[in-house]
Amino acid sequence: MKASWLYSKSPLVVDKDLATIIGLNEAIILQQINYWLHVRGGKDVDSRHWIKHTISEFLEKDFPFWSRSTVKRAIVNCKKKGFLLERNLNTAGFDKSKWYSIDEDKLNEVMSHALVQNEPTSGSKWTNGKVQNEPTYTREYTKNTTEITTNNNKSSSKDEHIPYSDIIDYLNQQTGQALRPTTKAYRKLIRARWGEGYKLKDFKTVIDNKKKEWQGTKFWNFMTPKTLFTSGHFNTYLNANKLEANSNRGGGFNIDEEAQKKFFDQIDGNDLPF
Repeated sequence: MKASWLYSKSPLVVDKDLATIIGLNEAIILQQINYWLHVRGGKDVDSRHWIKHTISEFLEKDFPFWSRSTVKRAIVNCKKKGFLLERNLNTAGFDKSKWYSIDEDKLNEVMSHALVQNEPTSGSKWTNGKVQNEPTYTREYTKNTTEITTNNNKSSSKDEHIPYSDIIDYLNQQTGQALRPTTKAYRKLIRARWGEGYKLKDFKTVIDNKKKEWQGTKFWNFMTPKTLFTSGHFNTYLNANKLEANSNRGGGFNIDEEAQKKFFDQIDGNDLPF
C-alpha cells in the first residue's frame, strides 16, 4: 500500500542553489510566496503584483510543521536582504495585515554577489545555520621571506603551463561570451583550481554540466569564471553529471538523494513537529 503522504499532494519545492545562498527556511518562504503570487488573486500596485498573507495563514496553509517564530524569522531575514517586499495595502485603517511581493531583480543581485564573493575558508560557516559541505583548502606560509620569494618564482614558472586561454575560450564557445583569458580575476581562480590538481578536462566538464543545467534559466547569467571556478562550487559542479537530474520539474520529481540529504541536514530539529 502506497504511503499517501509521499508526494500525493503538491509538495514544497525549493531550489538547492537558492537554499544554499539565502538559507533553507528563507528559500522555502520565498518560493511559497512566489507560488501564491502566481495562483491566486491579489492587487497590482506601483507596477508590482502583491498578495495578502498573514502569519496565521502561512502556518495553516503552508507550514504547519513550523513555529510562528520560525516563519517570522524567515520573513524578516528575506526582508533584510531586500528581495522580499512588505507593505500595508489595506483600505481599512484598522486592518494591519501585510501584503507581500518579490523583487526578482534584487534577488538576482544577491545571488550573483554571493556566488562571486563566497569563497570558502577552512572551518568557515554561512549564516542561518548553513554549513559549507564542500572541501576547503589551506596553504602553509613560511615566515622566511627568502622562501616566500622562491616559492613565488616557482609559481610564476608553473603559471606558464596553465591553459588559461583554452579554458576561457571554451567557456566563450559554450556561452557566446567574449571573456578575456588575461583577466586577473579569472586567472587567479583557474590557477587556484589548477594547483589543487584539476586539469583542462575538469574545467570543460564543469562548463558542460552547468550549461546543461542552467541554459534557458535565470541562472544562465552565472556562467562566468567567478561562479564556475570558485573552490566552493567547482567540485560540486564537476560531479553534477553523477547525480540524477531533476528533468521533469513541471509534472513530478526524480529524487536526488544527495541533495535530499543536504536538505534535511539543514532543517532545524526544533522546527519539526515530532
